[in-house]
Amino acid sequence: MRHLLYGLIFLILGIFGAMAYEWARDNFVPRPSPWEFQKGARVQHPESDRLREIAVRGFAEIPQAERQRLRQNLASSIAPIDSWLDRLIRQPPQLICIGERHDNVTREFLARRFFVRYPVDTLMLEMRDTNLVILKRLMDAGSPRLSVLEADIAAIIRAAEQANPAVVVHAIDENRDQVVARFETGEGSREESIVENFRERFRQGKRHAMLYGAFHCADDSQWFVHRIRQPGNGLRIDQTLSVNVINSHESAGIEAFVNFLEDNGLPSPPFVIPSTAALDAEFYSWFPSLMSKFQHYDATMVFTADNTES
Repeated sequence: MRHLLYGLIFLILGIFGAMAYEWARDNFVPRPSPWEFQKGARVQHPESDRLREIAVRGFAEIPQAERQRLRQNLASSIAPIDSWLDRLIRQPPQLICIGERHDNVTREFLARRFFVRYPVDTLMLEMRDTNLVILKRLMDAGSPRLSVLEADIAAIIRAAEQANPAVVVHAIDENRDQVVARFETGEGSREESIVENFRERFRQGKRHAMLYGAFHCADDSQWFVHRIRQPGNGLRIDQTLSVNVINSHESAGIEAFVNFLEDNGLPSPPFVIPSTAALDAEFYSWFPSLMSKFQHYDATMVFTADNTES
């Protein structure tokens, strides 16, 4: 009996310890300082210019007919954001998973260029129900900016409400009860909890948008989008779109690719690659980092912090 009592005490202490660790991680563990974008600077990663030069040289050295084919491939693979949104509005998928970086410039861009135009019926956010209740009360009280994961979310919600005043906002991140259950059973994962919470709130015939960290929207075995695309998940959802939202200066590889496009007379950001699978493999060989940024997502939006107002 005494051993059973000790075991119960240790279990309770363990659960509270896990919850305390999680709370401390969310509130006190320092995150990397946000990288400061240099407004108007074309090259913000010095190594990106070397990548661009290698691609420009490789492009110039291939036969003219092949060069023309690749140029046409690039031109047909890139679309203005507004024309892409027009197509989505006409034929909306059941779910758009929008992968972001939890920073203000990305959310400002999404509020101004995506959510204010694309009317979603249900907006799902990377937060818990209890926090969403508080956030809504603060918004109703007139708070202009409210931070979730260290970036303002109020503009996103207000833009979604402007596009569709009847939009319903849900928090679908793993809750504390799910954390405790995982600890007690030693089974499951945060991603499984997110899928479960999504499943409870998904409604047939509605337009859902999920704003989450980019990895969750990747079509990779451990992440959300891949899991809901698997048969037997309890969902009748066959129209999903995963989108990665990328600042053109967030890495040397993306910056080099964007500057390469401009060198060849193609559009500057913001733009969309509606089908990353349509981009010729040659470009992935010149810019290898595009594979992780593009190929695990159906589409990619590329923007520049300088033009979030445009």
